[in-house]
Amino acid sequence: MEEKIFDRVIEEVYRVLQTHGKFLVIDKIVCEFRSPSEELTVLTELAYHKAVEYVHGIRVWGVRRAEELIAKIASKNFTEKSRELITLGKRFSWDEFIENWGRDTLRLMQAIPGEARGGLEELVNRIKTNVRKYGYGPARVIAALFVKEAT
Repeated sequence: MEEKIFDRVIEEVYRVLQTHGKFLVIDKIVCEFRSPSEELTVLTELAYHKAVEYVHGIRVWGVRRAEELIAKIASKNFTEKSRELITLGKRFSWDEFIENWGRDTLRLMQAIPGEARGGLEELVNRIKTNVRKYGYGPARVIAALFVKEAT
């Protein structure tokens, strides 16, 4: 989701929910990773977000620390009721990863002039190197439940 509309989306969710209505957020988060393959699930998201920003000028809201996500939503008058870290997905080998990942990121990278790719190309190469070495996934996500309290 575009960073500049994130607040408006959360405000709209709040507006349309009835009092005591529930809002469930499930998203990848930056955390202390248990393995290099788990960290790669976040690095791939960051690479995609950076490619979108370079090519389209769109800053994407996503892949934040759990506390930042919770605070952002709570700042829109939601009350957090629960949160849990959940492991989703499966582990992919190098071959499976290359088959399933990066089409959009790599396509976007081609639209970026070579000299401007710098950090993004470095990140994509780091991802490829680490996937060969460790595999990819599964991902840890946060499932956070919020409630619209009576005002």
